[in-house]
Amino acid sequence: MARLAFSGPSWKERVAGDAARASVPPEERPAIQRVINEPDPRRRPELYARTQPGIHAWMRPLMKLLGGAAASDP
Repeated sequence: MARLAFSGPSWKERVAGDAARASVPPEERPAIQRVINEPDPRRRPELYARTQPGIHAWMRPLMKLLGGAAASDP
């Protein structure tokens, strides 16, 4: 079986946004601490979404593709 070769940043770096962020466990990052410590449960999703710049950037094309496919499903 052939293996896929990936070049560039690791998946952790892509999800985290860069190598510096990827080196710190998520629960220790200041932005995640703000989410954890936020007393208003309605505000937590907004704060959490702001912590995901890497994944939003590279998932956007896939989500558009899936949205288009869902719209065309009879």
